[in-house]
Amino acid sequence: MGGLWFAASLFSVLAGACEAGQRCPTRGAIMKHDQLKVCVESLRAFRAQKHKELNASAGSELDEVIRSLECCLSNEDDVAIDWKLNQRTLEIMAKCLELTTNLSSLIRVFFGGD
Repeated sequence: MGGLWFAASLFSVLAGACEAGQRCPTRGAIMKHDQLKVCVESLRAFRAQKHKELNASAGSELDEVIRSLECCLSNEDDVAIDWKLNQRTLEIMAKCLELTTNLSSLIRVFFGGD
């Protein structure tokens, strides 16, 4: 269940940052510094808890995303998160969750589908 909580909380923060933040085609969304810090801490905790369940590719990609987001934390003000980094974070989160949970099975049970 920890993986589902992680998914819900991180997705909520990232998606909320995009909705609430100012949008700029060249800079991406403006994200509150404390929200980004929570995202980075959540990704680190997930990585630490699930590292044995991730394959090498997913693990290294997750590490790279964490490093990229940590670089954004150097500024104490609100942070501009590039759209590509935001999208990449959501994609690796989905990939890691697929590897570590039975999320796809739960989706089929609750929502049907093949």
